[in-house]
Amino acid sequence: MKKTCNKCGEDNTINSKYCRNCGYELPYNAIEETSENIPAKPKRKITRANLIGIIVGAVVMISISTIFQKWIFSAPTIDKVLIKAADELNKMCPIMADSETRCDNAIALPNKRFLYNYTLINFEKGMIDTLEAKKLLAPNMINSIRTLPDMKLFRDKKITITYSYKDKNGNYMFSIVVTPEQYTQ
Repeated sequence: MKKTCNKCGEDNTINSKYCRNCGYELPYNAIEETSENIPAKPKRKITRANLIGIIVGAVVMISISTIFQKWIFSAPTIDKVLIKAADELNKMCPIMADSETRCDNAIALPNKRFLYNYTLINFEKGMIDTLEAKKLLAPNMINSIRTLPDMKLFRDKKITITYSYKDKNGNYMFSIVVTPEQYTQ
């Protein structure tokens, strides 16, 4: 069984959330479940080690995407360069950034914006204090963009980067937006 993208017509696997060709969110096929069929799972609290793993995973994914950006840097405009970079990264997605974090896709948005969509595969909404997670993750992401040689294109072209996180059920948890003003200070 396959899901067809409503935007580009590409066939994707039935469990795909995003189109492997264009990154567009695919239609949701709900599977009915009753609460009696779902076993209760103990809640896990996020530990400092988990957060460090998430940070390392995000840095790895940033490095991979910037390598692809440099590799295909032949388009005349930065938006086109970002589109190609997202397409190349999406060919590898979904990909595990670390034991807790899966990169589902990347999307180049208009006006020099780049979006990474992540899933925290072992967590459900409500298990993590999202404000605390953002407070711990954001400075490390900003520092990575500011200092990694692979992020030079982002710095030079003043790209706004958004990291969007969902829980293992696909529920939105939080986003971290890093603007050029934050990483050029």
